[in-house]
Amino acid sequence: MDTALTVLNGPAVAPVSIEVLRRHIRVDYEDDDDLLGFYLSSAVSLAEEWLSRALITQSLRWSVGRRFMPTAAGPSPYVPLFFPGGNAFGLPNMDRLPLELPRSPVQSVQSVQLVRQDGNVEPLEASQYVLENDLQPAHLRLLPGADRGPVNHLIIAFTAGYGNAGSCVPAPIIHAVMMIAAYLYENRGDTDAEIPSAAMNLMAPYRLVTFGG
Repeated sequence: MDTALTVLNGPAVAPVSIEVLRRHIRVDYEDDDDLLGFYLSSAVSLAEEWLSRALITQSLRWSVGRRFMPTAAGPSPYVPLFFPGGNAFGLPNMDRLPLELPRSPVQSVQSVQLVRQDGNVEPLEASQYVLENDLQPAHLRLLPGADRGPVNHLIIAFTAGYGNAGSCVPAPIIHAVMMIAAYLYENRGDTDAEIPSAAMNLMAPYRLVTFGG
């Protein structure tokens, strides 16, 4: 499935401060704060991608498109597939096959839009879909009766994250982010080193594997 995830409004704060990260690395000077900020940002991005989670509250846009795959016969015309179980004439029966949103925990869905094959964008009413937010990853399900028709892709705008401060994020994830940032700082220029397995082990219980991720 073709997808693209875009951050519309990023987190207002980092999940851990540079001061705390300095103490973790045992650096007692501020000369490298710009480097530490860079490595911390990279560590957060790595953690969010691996976990399929958003740490601090952020606004996201997820585009879910169709992918063209060759038929088993070889050089015959390509067959458009929207989603597993879909067909070439429109969206699949989404009340049976929900979409797993690519970042959790989901706080809310702002909009769901259908992009027709001619480029026209049609917003769905909130009554035409439901967010199943008691699941992780969260499910978005189109309700029966929603206009299906020939659709090129969906655009879903949503908000995700544990909260507005690092204190909202589970401590093992924060610990892992600091370990990864420290590793990047201490091994800068070393392209053969590997991310500490202890950091990945700390995050492993929180990892989600999603259809969209």
